[in-house]
Amino acid sequence: ITSPKTIDKSGIISRMVVQVFDSISKCSKNVKFRIKIFLVLLYMQKLRDLIDKSKSDLKIASDKKKGIFI
Repeated sequence: ITSPKTIDKSGIISRMVVQVFDSISKCSKNVKFRIKIFLVLLYMQKLRDLIDKSKSDLKIASDKKKGIFI
């Protein structure tokens, strides 16, 4: 992971990881976290999973309780 001095020049994924783990480190030690990361590409109105190449043409959905999800 990147040091705070070079964070402004980091990519979006590196900055996101630093922010997530900084937030977690500030929480109570009694709190447990489960982190799940998805990387998707939206290109020419098609959504693809960049981690699992077998998942293509994904759909975006919306739910009142869940919010927007893939």
